[in-house]
Amino acid sequence: MYWIYSLALLLITSLLDRGRYSTIIYKLSLFIFFIAVTGNYYNGIDWINYQHHYSSLIHNGTSVGYLTYEPGFMLVMYFFGYIIGFENFHSVVFFSCAISVLAFSKFINNVPYKFNRSLFIFITLAFIYPLFNDAIRQLLAFSILLPFLPNIDKCTGKKIILICICASMFHASAILMIPVLILLKMRLSKQNMLIMLIFASVFIIILLSLNAIVSSLGSILPQLLYAKLISYLSKISDLKLGFFAVIDCLGLLLIYFISRNDNEECGRNVYAMGGYIFFLFHLAFYTAPFLQRLLYYIFPLLVIHAQLIFFRGNISSITKLLLPVTFVMAISVFMRNITNPYYASDFFQPKFFYTNILSSNPYDIDLLKSKKCIVIDEFDPEFCPR
Repeated sequence: MYWIYSLALLLITSLLDRGRYSTIIYKLSLFIFFIAVTGNYYNGIDWINYQHHYSSLIHNGTSVGYLTYEPGFMLVMYFFGYIIGFENFHSVVFFSCAISVLAFSKFINNVPYKFNRSLFIFITLAFIYPLFNDAIRQLLAFSILLPFLPNIDKCTGKKIILICICASMFHASAILMIPVLILLKMRLSKQNMLIMLIFASVFIIILLSLNAIVSSLGSILPQLLYAKLISYLSKISDLKLGFFAVIDCLGLLLIYFISRNDNEECGRNVYAMGGYIFFLFHLAFYTAPFLQRLLYYIFPLLVIHAQLIFFRGNISSITKLLLPVTFVMAISVFMRNITNPYYASDFFQPKFFYTNILSSNPYDIDLLKSKKCIVIDEFDPEFCPR
C-alpha cells in the first residue's frame, strides 16, 4: 500500500530533519505529505456514497442523500460538481486534502517552540489516516480547528464557539470540541487531572450501563427515539482492557509525572493538557465510536508535548518515554485501520491518483464500487446505495 511507502519516506525525513538542512527537509516532508494525501484515489468506503450523490448532483442538480450532509460540505460538493462541473469526485478529495496540508503548515508555524517538524507530520499522519482515506468531511473540520490549537489559551470563549460552529458546518463532531477547547485553557494541575479522571470514570460506568438504562425506558420514550438509541447501542463496542488501554494508562501516568516535576511556562500548558485529555478520552470513549472522532482534533497537541519533553535535557529520562508511547500509539492505530476488512483490498491493491491519470487503462469507478460493496454487504447491507 502506497500509504506505507509514504510513511516510510516521512520517517526517513524525520531522522534527517536537523541542522542547517532542517528547512529543506521539512519542505520535502510537506511535499511528500501533499502527494500522499492528494493521491489517495477511491480508497476506503465513504467515497461510495459521496460519489453516488455527487454524480446525481452533476446530472440532476440535487440528490436526496446529498441534503443530509453538513451545509459546508454540501457547498463544496455543489461548487465542484454543479458549478464547475468536475465529474470526478476526486476533485473534492484533492481540495480537502490540499486544505489540510495548508492547515498543518499553519499549525507548525504557530507553535512557538523548536521541534522536529517532519516527525510531527509522520506521527500525526499515521494516527489521523482515516480522515484522508474516508472521513473527508471531518478532515475539513479538522483543518479549520488545527491552526488555532497552539494559541487556544489566548482565545476568548466567544471565539472558541465561533471557530467550532464554523468547523461543524463540515462535520457535526466539531461542535463537541467547544468544552474540550475550553478545557485546554485550564491549568494542568493535580486537582484538575483528578476531576477529569473522575468524570471519565463516571462516563465509562454510564456507557457500560446504557443498555440497561435504555431498556428500562423503552415504554416511556417515543418509539422513533427508542429505535435510534437501540441502533446506536448496536454500534457500541464491548469494553476490552487490552493493548490500547495499557498505552492510555501509561500515557496518563507519564503526563502526571511530567506535570508534577516540571514547572513549565503557561504557553506549554496547552500541549500538556491536550496530551492528558487525549489519553483520557481514548480510554473513556473506547466504546463510543462517534466520540472517538474527537481524538483526531487533539492528537497533534500530544505529539508536540511528547517532542518538547523528549528533546529537553533537564528532565528525568523516564518521562521521555512519552514520545515512544505516542509513536507506538500512532503506528498501532494505523496498522489496526489498514487491516480493517473494509480497507483490506486497498492494502493489496492500492489506488493512486497520479499513476492513474498517466495510465492507459484507468480505473473503472463503477467496477471498484461493485467490488467494494460485495465486501461491505457482508457487514452492513444498507451501506451501499441501490
